[in-house]
Amino acid sequence: MPAAFADMGTSVDMGINSTLREFVQWGKTHYPADHTLLVVWNHGNGWQRSPDSGGRAISYDDQTGHAIQIWELEAALQGLGVEAVAFDASLMQMSEVAYELRNVTSYVVGSEESPPGEGYPYQTVFKGFQDTPNASTPILLNGFVDGMVNYPSYATRKITQSVLDTSQLGGVATTVSSLSTALRARSEEHTSELQ
Repeated sequence: MPAAFADMGTSVDMGINSTLREFVQWGKTHYPADHTLLVVWNHGNGWQRSPDSGGRAISYDDQTGHAIQIWELEAALQGLGVEAVAFDASLMQMSEVAYELRNVTSYVVGSEESPPGEGYPYQTVFKGFQDTPNASTPILLNGFVDGMVNYPSYATRKITQSVLDTSQLGGVATTVSSLSTALRARSEEHTSELQ
């Protein structure tokens, strides 16, 4: 196993957005690059909310019990130039989650369901980054989808994985809002269909 880059001790709270922000700043300072991809690997709830879910969050800290709420991700990444965010966590590939990130990243990668606990097969996912580093970002990010779907150990598992272009989400939100307005205006005459 490779040696750790730095020992941050046990007092770092991974469930607060300022810790995520500081980590990205540290990474960009020590490992500058033309493009930045952030992978967050932990438990996630996406936009789903249930009484026992703990909220709409990701990055649960085992020591403090804190978690980064989905709407806190924008503040964590604002102005840092993160081109893509990949969630190696459950339920994070929801349009509501990506919409929260639309102003701070160009692409969101993740699963609509729960990915295998072992996480991404990183050696497969990042093969394109190694072999063709000058390929376009969307082509490189497809490695997350292909890597998960084609990984032999995951062949018998339910795999969902996709890449979203956040520049398209404004139009999606406008269309959904218009549909909602139209449905509410005619809800009484279409009650059974809407249910």
